[in-house]
Amino acid sequence: MGTAVDDYSAQPGPFAILDEDSPDEEKKEGDDSGSGSSSKDAPLDFTQDPTPPATPQTPPSKRSKASPTSSRKLQLRPDSYTPSTEDALDPRESLARTAEEARASLADHAVVWDKQRTDLQLVMRSGLDYLDAFDLVSGDHVVHPRIPVRDLTFMLARMMYWGKLNQTPWTRAGVTRKPSRI
Repeated sequence: MGTAVDDYSAQPGPFAILDEDSPDEEKKEGDDSGSGSSSKDAPLDFTQDPTPPATPQTPPSKRSKASPTSSRKLQLRPDSYTPSTEDALDPRESLARTAEEARASLADHAVVWDKQRTDLQLVMRSGLDYLDAFDLVSGDHVVHPRIPVRDLTFMLARMMYWGKLNQTPWTRAGVTRKPSRI
């Protein structure tokens, strides 16, 4: 039985999860060999701390295969890290070239601007041509002084989340202090 939304005198009942796709639903309802009421039909109680399930815990080998995001830890630094005192590019300073100018400089190369990594695009916008920018971001060089602090923060946060700091050589030389110009 359903309750109409516009019936102001109706009292809402507890929220119950209904699994309409389960063909075994009728079998479970008719089977009296269980403990009586299933946790599926019980109302949800958000006033108390959650209690562990009554069923035995899943073995560790099966638990680790469940979801890679559930056990993900942020990678705070690359494995080989060298502190640097150079700040990222001041946000009040503009880059030497616009994105359109940097894109136009790729006419001599067989590359597409939109397919290039963000770090390469920003280093090209700082004034380097494609080959020099590619060498800079591909090698173990200090790159962050050429990248605006906001863009650098977003890139590093994504790399930290996905655990990719070790795959980008220039992240090994990182800022050790909070920039004072933000």
